[in-house]
Amino acid sequence: MKKYIFPIIFFIVVFSTLSCSRETTTSSDRTTMGEPPQGNEWEQDAESFSTETVISSDGSGVQAQDLGELTTYFATSEDGESWEVREQAIAEYASVPDLLLLEQDIGDFEAGTLLVYYVDTTTVNDEPGSENVAFISSADNGETWSEKEFISLEGAENHLPVDPGMVQLDDGSLRLYYFDFSLGNSIASGGDILYTQYAAISTDGKTFTLEQAVLETKSGYTDPEVVFFEDQWFMYLTTLDDFVASVAVSDDGLNFEYVGSTGVKGVPGAFASEDQVYLLGCDQGITLSLSNDGIAFSNKELILNQPGCDPSMIQFDDGSYAMTFRST
Repeated sequence: MKKYIFPIIFFIVVFSTLSCSRETTTSSDRTTMGEPPQGNEWEQDAESFSTETVISSDGSGVQAQDLGELTTYFATSEDGESWEVREQAIAEYASVPDLLLLEQDIGDFEAGTLLVYYVDTTTVNDEPGSENVAFISSADNGETWSEKEFISLEGAENHLPVDPGMVQLDDGSLRLYYFDFSLGNSIASGGDILYTQYAAISTDGKTFTLEQAVLETKSGYTDPEVVFFEDQWFMYLTTLDDFVASVAVSDDGLNFEYVGSTGVKGVPGAFASEDQVYLLGCDQGITLSLSNDGIAFSNKELILNQPGCDPSMIQFDDGSYAMTFRST
């Protein structure tokens, strides 16, 4: 996503990219988009896009590809293991989607609303550095979706926020965790590289105010995903050295300390139940691993056997699940 001249600037938001263009038609309350491609269709017409350096969807490393039309899909499951992917994409030019189920009302959105925050790349091929965080909402468990809106971020005018990770706090406010992609400007100018994750707060889900930097590292970590489990906050991040998810922990959700690697490949998505953390990754499809402490993960299984990455999962009150992911 960004100033793609330097191979290190690619890393995050985007994994290997897709496919041919799709026609879009809109109505007042729903956007109808292309059907999910199957098999080799995910990589058709790759030569029609400018070359870009991104992370491969199988976690094997960096490769040259384009942003193309990064497309977000929605899937549901009764048991968290067998998934049905909806035919129509819910957002196009959309990378690193994060799915949130509201537990309390906030702004114009009632409890039970689904929100998907993602990196909008509509103009990025023509205007590198024009990425922005957008969101869509659904009041009927994902059957229909709103038109996209863009967030505003106050107090961070020089930041280029990407890789949104969302949580709803006890007071109902939303906290946005993000990676500042303006790091690319520092690299381009020969400055010191410091990979920084930030937090911002909102009382309406649309306007966010910068809180503070929450994790700074000299090694490359991006794509923050945060859950609250066993009275601690756990942040899962993509490690650029090996494209395996790492974990950092915090007592207050604002000051994180790095712990180590989880061993799970890909951009992480996380969901916490009362007694386990579910960590999703991408390794020849979407994978799921389990942990009793939020740090050591095992029992990895492939839960969605089709190209995709950047997974995010929630659980409804009836025990069923929903997931968003980005096509590759």
